[in-house]
Amino acid sequence: MKQTFPSIDIDHTDWYEDQFFCAGATAYAVEDLWELAKDLPVYEVPLVGFQTDIVTWEGVGTMHDFVKHIKIVQAADLSFPIILDPAGDIADGRHRLAKALLMGLTHILSLIHI
Repeated sequence: MKQTFPSIDIDHTDWYEDQFFCAGATAYAVEDLWELAKDLPVYEVPLVGFQTDIVTWEGVGTMHDFVKHIKIVQAADLSFPIILDPAGDIADGRHRLAKALLMGLTHILSLIHI
């Protein structure tokens, strides 16, 4: 007789809460960044311009956390641009960048803010 086991539910819907970006001595809530950036021009930026050999997410040590990030990447909406600071660092959009890289895209929608 085949035994059934329950699936493990990994909720990825709470990731957006309490997300902040720090620029010098100033911290911005990500949702505030979007409000401040809503009228800025959007550009297609080549993916080769992004530094991808740095630690992106601290604390993604467990399999549960890793899978949670995979689910967030899968759900990322590439129609929303990533937000860059003037130095080119990502203020919001790392999951969208990861999705674009996985899809083999060459460019991603971006805007520069702060």
